[in-house]
Amino acid sequence: MSESKSKTISKPRLIAGIVLSVLVLLFGIYLTAVMVYRTRSIVQTEAYMKVFRYEILICAIWLLGALSLIVSGVRSSAKSVGRIIIKVIAVIIMLLGLALFGYTCFVGIRGIVSDSDETKNAIVLGMALENGKPNQDLLNRVKRAEEYLNEHPDSMLICTGGNKTETSPSEAEVMKDLLMQDGVAEDKIILEDQAPMTLANFRNTAEMIDSNEPVTVITNSYHMYRSLSIAKTAGFTDLKAASAKSDPVFYGANLMWEVVSLIDQMFPKSGNHPAPSPASSVVDSAAAVSSSAQ
Repeated sequence: MSESKSKTISKPRLIAGIVLSVLVLLFGIYLTAVMVYRTRSIVQTEAYMKVFRYEILICAIWLLGALSLIVSGVRSSAKSVGRIIIKVIAVIIMLLGLALFGYTCFVGIRGIVSDSDETKNAIVLGMALENGKPNQDLLNRVKRAEEYLNEHPDSMLICTGGNKTETSPSEAEVMKDLLMQDGVAEDKIILEDQAPMTLANFRNTAEMIDSNEPVTVITNSYHMYRSLSIAKTAGFTDLKAASAKSDPVFYGANLMWEVVSLIDQMFPKSGNHPAPSPASSVVDSAAAVSSSAQ
């Protein structure tokens, strides 16, 4: 007499899988909306499109991981090699999704740092202008720079960021103007307004000051972890951090950008530099996935 074959599914896994799937789909829609907004407000759209494709790929892995959670919860009285292989694949996808999620959280958490030590110089990293104007994250960097200078009045602020066009000033010049509008003396500000990407910003700055002396890096929290890594690549040996607040509306998209850029750095291509980020400049960004960025 043949044994009847029946299937059951774990309700907790089913519910968890459905909820996670919906969350990932909503996050993918959010990333798409941010990409559309940025390609309309920033000149260098190619860089954003390249990073966006990788962001969607990560979302696809997360979605497959959520669906795999449902598949792994299916119990069947019938055993076969095919079912075992499917479950093994599902577990692998779930683990990959968890690893990517864990790494994303790690990058975000590690960026929330602020050292109280005073350094002679503080490097304020620039960020791509939107329609020629600073966005909220860049304004937050400027505000954090002002706070740092109030805490350490003997320090100098080095504003970095090029990407000057015929119709708009460089990122560094915009930050200098904002600082002076808020009462910061011009002789407390040094400009590095030639480099279009973060790595070049740090390298140019290393030629202006002693890279072996302690220096503070000022940028948004989501951008801090990778920025410190890039600064080390540029030759700085003693780095402090002063994280600025991040715009909550764009935080998720910016953090994903950083994760894509960091993963790209793990697989260096010939002539490739540390990857980019909207946190610095758009040209920077292209490098995260193309081969010429931060």
